[in-house]
Amino acid sequence: MARKKFIQFLIRADKHDADSIRKKVESSGLSQQEYLLKAALEEPIINSPVFRELLTEYKRQGNNINQLTRAVNSGRISASEVTEALDELEKERKQIWQLLNLSIQMLA
Repeated sequence: MARKKFIQFLIRADKHDADSIRKKVESSGLSQQEYLLKAALEEPIINSPVFRELLTEYKRQGNNINQLTRAVNSGRISASEVTEALDELEKERKQIWQLLNLSIQMLA
């Protein structure tokens, strides 16, 4: 359960610093609040297109599993079709693993 955030911090910055912060926030994909909170708490802020691609693949795989589950539960597909679908999901899992390894190498 997410904690409620009631306390505000006000910071002042010159135009150059404010523009720099805005660019970093925008490229991070986080909200300004999330970005500044992570930065202040020294939590990692990972801005990588590889991670975005990894997330896309992960979501796609999850959607495929849900569709497969619905089809099996409704009796719309046969055992051979389930096997084919699982083989495809295994290929996607390997792609995600490759992307994760690439991401780790980029961060090292």
